Amino acid sequence: MFSFRNQWAFFFVIECCLHTIGIGTMAFVLQGHHIFNTKSFVPNHSRMSSFSQNYMVSEEASSGTERNPNMEAAWRYIKKPLLRIGGKGASASHGNSLRDLLNQHEAVKVKVNSRKMGSLEDVFEIVTKLAEEAGAPEGIELLRIRPSENTILFGMPGLSERIEKGEFPPPQAEPWLSKEEYLKKKALE
Repeated sequence: MFSFRNQWAFFFVIECCLHTIGIGTMAFVLQGHHIFNTKSFVPNHSRMSSFSQNYMVSEEASSGTERNPNMEAAWRYIKKPLLRIGGKGASASHGNSLRDLLNQHEAVKVKVNSRKMGSLEDVFEIVTKLAEEAGAPEGIELLRIRPSENTILFGMPGLSERIEKGEFPPPQAEPWLSKEEYLKKKALE
């Protein structure tokens, strides 16, 4: 059983660890006592260690994109990678698949599970060449690279301009209404 003094030391260590990784402080309750109160359980970059801050900057810089809210919205709109490249590398079938997926979706995330083919930029060049050989339009765009996830966001030609203008991703559809709600809404119009 912890003494009150040991509890404080234990939770101080936890609090320091949470601050180091940027999560912030949260309330701890032990045996009905509040050990310390809460601020919020959200990232607080001002309390992050310099290592964590430098890592975040280097990841953004290596992705080739600045913090563009429209590009971030496009990244989040594409929920998961639809194409995966494994340890054996890319083949003609990856090019065919990327061509078909881009024709259907305009933007596609590709997960790379191996560093065998070089950097993620090199993988983009290889897979783009395979897709163009399979009949995809020339000029497939590299929209974003996220090194921490080994993921590349490919786009159809001209999509980056549409993203900058805010035309992609499309706006969310209105929520579904029941028949009664629909009739009420029509009556008010």
